[in-house]
Amino acid sequence: MLRLLDDIALRLATDPDALALLALGSAGRSTERFDEHSDLDFFVIATVKEKFLADLSWLGPVQWSHRDTPDGCKALVAGVFCEFAVFVADE
Repeated sequence: MLRLLDDIALRLATDPDALALLALGSAGRSTERFDEHSDLDFFVIATVKEKFLADLSWLGPVQWSHRDTPDGCKALVAGVFCEFAVFVADE
């Protein structure tokens, strides 16, 4: 799971519209909480929100996705369930 997060971070690092990636929950400071029921929770801070919500290719191999809020999405990426939101800096 952390390898997927690292891969996402590397892809975002090459995009000038991506400003930050914030790991949350068990993917944040408490990685010892990871277990077989864990998902990957994170926020992306960007200059252009819709760019990262409309095209999820920056996540890697997306098997399924659902936009569930104006800012957020759920996705199955390389067998890992991800929940994330994208915000611009002033949000």
